[in-house]
Amino acid sequence: MRQNRAEILGPQEWKEERETRIPPSTVNEPLYQAVDKLLGPKYQPQLVARGGEHLVFELRDQVWPRNVVVKVNFNETLPVYKAYDKGDKVKIEMEKIRLDEKIKSYNRRKAKLKEYFGSSAVPAQLTMVREIPMNPEIAGKLRSAVFTDSRTIKAPAWISVQRRIELDPEKTFSLTGYYLEAISNAIEPELYDKAHSVLSQGDNNGYSPEEELDIALEAMEDLDELPAQMELDPEFKSKLQETARDLIKFEGETGIILDLAGNNNMVLVQEKGGWHLKMPDVLFTDDSIAMHSLKSAAERIRRGEELDFGLALKCYYILNTVRVINALAVISGIPERLRIKELQDIDPETWRKNFKQVRF
Repeated sequence: MRQNRAEILGPQEWKEERETRIPPSTVNEPLYQAVDKLLGPKYQPQLVARGGEHLVFELRDQVWPRNVVVKVNFNETLPVYKAYDKGDKVKIEMEKIRLDEKIKSYNRRKAKLKEYFGSSAVPAQLTMVREIPMNPEIAGKLRSAVFTDSRTIKAPAWISVQRRIELDPEKTFSLTGYYLEAISNAIEPELYDKAHSVLSQGDNNGYSPEEELDIALEAMEDLDELPAQMELDPEFKSKLQETARDLIKFEGETGIILDLAGNNNMVLVQEKGGWHLKMPDVLFTDDSIAMHSLKSAAERIRRGEELDFGLALKCYYILNTVRVINALAVISGIPERLRIKELQDIDPETWRKNFKQVRF
């Protein structure tokens, strides 16, 4: 039977080594310690990344391969802790049920991904509810909030365990694009209007294929390496076309919105003699970021109402996904487009106006 590192080093050396293992950001040290306690010394969790809603820890031990990671979803976990902090037993039970239902929804959507894109494209992942130690220091580091209870308590948390996906940058092309409305990615109103017509509405609006391509590449700069690779490699072009068609079919039939903003959330990777689609992180945890939210927003706009922040934010995400998919269709040269009826009769200025309240 193989020994873990604590057994190999002995108590004193193990204690000294653990004290020197500092995560990349001391801001997250309290939660790092919490996860460390959850997993125990056997697995040696190391903080490797922080995203918009997750902290990512790598397990490092001779027993476990080094490509296993644990993700803690703090966006979904903090509401549970807030209920514990207030001592509201009814709210606690409601939050625990909410968390459980969210994970069930997430797993259902993940199953749909495998159904449409194949198991090889979707990383094996175990998502569950587990208790971790939480206190005001931990919670405050993650989100600015005031907590009244100073105790450390065990609160249910959203935990995911999956294999770490290693991507060779020389053989990987990200199929994602960033929000046109983001301050860091602001574009001229004229280009925004053109991009809305070609990419959001899926309508060439009289533009030639060459003009469509120019608009797609100018609006979605993260995709600008794809045309050159298509010219060099016909197999890459064929796989990109297949992927664009599959994405259009998936969105049209399921209404599930994919997160195609983050770099490498969805990629084409060259391995085993061909190009393969990989989806390391394409699912939103919030299942209300879906086509039905866009339809609800369109109805409000037609009634002359402005969108509240929550609905505007969901549409912000949804429109980006639609644009990226249609940009991939334009770039790959297929005639199919993702056309959303609710986007056809609402002008880009109206969307831009409603998105002013959302800033990244």
